[in-house]
Amino acid sequence: MFRTAFDFQSYYQTVKIAGLPSQLSGLKIIHISDIHSGSFGSHRPMQEVRRLIDSYKPDLIVITGDYVNFRADELKITHQELSKLKAPLGVYGSLGNHDHYMTPEEHNLLKSGLRSTGINLLVNSNSTIQVDGATLNIAGIDNTGLQQNFGRLGDAMHGLNTSNPTILLAHDPTFWDAQVRGKVPIDLMLAGHTHGGQVGVHLLGEDYSFARVVYDQWAGLYSYKEQSIYVNRGIGMVGPPIRIAIEPEITVITLERPESKG
Repeated sequence: MFRTAFDFQSYYQTVKIAGLPSQLSGLKIIHISDIHSGSFGSHRPMQEVRRLIDSYKPDLIVITGDYVNFRADELKITHQELSKLKAPLGVYGSLGNHDHYMTPEEHNLLKSGLRSTGINLLVNSNSTIQVDGATLNIAGIDNTGLQQNFGRLGDAMHGLNTSNPTILLAHDPTFWDAQVRGKVPIDLMLAGHTHGGQVGVHLLGEDYSFARVVYDQWAGLYSYKEQSIYVNRGIGMVGPPIRIAIEPEITVITLERPESKG
C-alpha cells in the first residue's frame, strides 16, 4: 500500500470544446492537484512527478490547490521541484481548503512562496493565453472550506470574453453543480479535493471508494451538454501515506474540436 501511495499514474483524457479555434486543437494540458507537501518525507516524490510531467512536453500546466496540509513551511519540501515545472504557455494554479488552514500571516507566506516558484496563482482572478492569434481564458477561484466559503466566481470571470474557450480552476468539485453547470459559460472546470477517496477497490473494470458516495463528481471526466469537469485524484495524501487501488494521478488532457455533424 505504501508503493501505491507513490505509484504515480498518468491518465489520458481528450476534452472536446465546441467552437475551439483550430490553433488550440491538440493543446496538451497537464493537470495535477492536492500535492499536500507535508505528506512527502522528502523532495523525491515530487521530483518523480516533475520528471514525468517533463516527459509529456505539455503546452500548459495547471494545479488545483492543496499544496500543503496545515503549514506554509511544508512548501519547502516541494518548492525546488515546483520551480522546475515549465511549459511554453505557463504554469497556473488555484488554492484549496488546506491552503487556508493556517494563520493569515502564514497564508500570505504560502502565496508568496508559490508565486516564487513561477506559478501564476489565480485567486478569484483570471488570465488570457494567446496561441497564434487564438485566445484561451483561464480563471481560478479560491476555496477556503465548505460550500459557503466558495470563491468569488464573478471576480474570477470579470472582464473575460467568454466567446473564447474558458477553463476554470476550482479545487472543490461540488462548485460545479452549485455555480457552474448550466449557469456560467465555462467550457472546462478542473478540480481535485476528493483524492478519489485514497482507498478503494477495482471491481468489474471500475473504481469504487467512499468518495464515489460522497461526491457526484468524484474522479475523472463528467459532461453536461457542452460543458465538462475533470476531477483529479491528487498526488499527495492527508493522513497516513496510504492509497489502495486509488493511485495518485497526473492527468494529461488534450483539447480537441468536436467532430462535424452531417
